[in-house]
Amino acid sequence: MKKFKTTTPFLFLFLAVLVGFGSFGFGANKAHAQIGQVPFGGWITKIEPCIISNNVMIRHAPAAGPGVVMYDPKISHLYAYAQLMPGNWMLGNTLGVEPCLQLAPFPPFVVLRGFFPLITIVGTSGTGMTAGSGSNTSGSNTDNADNPDNAGGSSRGDVDGVVPAIYEPVEPCGEGDNTASSYVIANEGWRNSPYTDSLGHRTVGVGHRITGDEPFNVNQTLTNQQVATLFEQDYNRAKEEAAMAAALHGVDFDSLSDTRQAVLTDMAFNMGAQGGGGLAGFNNMWGEIAQGDWDGAAGEIQNSTYARQLPGRSELNAEAMRTNDRTVLDRHINSDPQAWQFCQPVSEPPIIA
Repeated sequence: MKKFKTTTPFLFLFLAVLVGFGSFGFGANKAHAQIGQVPFGGWITKIEPCIISNNVMIRHAPAAGPGVVMYDPKISHLYAYAQLMPGNWMLGNTLGVEPCLQLAPFPPFVVLRGFFPLITIVGTSGTGMTAGSGSNTSGSNTDNADNPDNAGGSSRGDVDGVVPAIYEPVEPCGEGDNTASSYVIANEGWRNSPYTDSLGHRTVGVGHRITGDEPFNVNQTLTNQQVATLFEQDYNRAKEEAAMAAALHGVDFDSLSDTRQAVLTDMAFNMGAQGGGGLAGFNNMWGEIAQGDWDGAAGEIQNSTYARQLPGRSELNAEAMRTNDRTVLDRHINSDPQAWQFCQPVSEPPIIA
């Protein structure tokens, strides 16, 4: 059970003053009238991006007001500390409602989650963490450390050198590829607009390097569906390459647990599988895996150039390899709204506010 510090009432007092001042400016500069606005506040428990309607559904344990609210970046004003993520407190006003529309794998390929109160203004506490957990997981990730979208976009991965915060509750993603693909998204980030990575490569989507063979130009902004389709192809290729690398070292990839397959697939997605610098080049790690020495395999991940370049991501992978604990993956997925959206079952019944 999460315990809250005695400073919580003072935090709410601070946020109340902050939102009060922000509301004055918002009412003076926006078409929305202050009359009819409904205050709300509570502890954020879950965030779900609504890809089709391009807004975000936020569930929270309400101290006041509705328990489910909608954040629309085109309308909603976000004030300090600008940390809309599970584990944080928020306080603000709503006016009217907005729908949450998400992708579905069956016609008409859209599912309506419901209509929920629309946030006009909201302030948050700082980073939400349980006692003893690591720092906030906002910022850039992977080898694209200069990706500006990861610093303030819709998807947030790990900051290298920092183990992501442990959020409660940890909600499991689906099995197998559902978890592994979502875990890769949490590590890589999600970018609809092309950018140039630290090595000078034009990149888009979930760490996809543009080759010129794609059905779009190097400066085209992609829809979420296009990013998802591109990522599915890249993910399947990475998993196949991870299995091939395993076979080269006498390891039956399919005999490994889903958690350890996810680790190896994530490594292949990030660095490739072939060549001395790829996953196949981790000869000592593969030897330990073949012997079932999981501590040794984790140690080989940590004692590598890969770990020195990406300490945060590699530490997560080493921990999952050592413990075979899938909650290591789930916690990271839970901390990333886009990754969590990707793993959510679309058959989940509508939420009743």
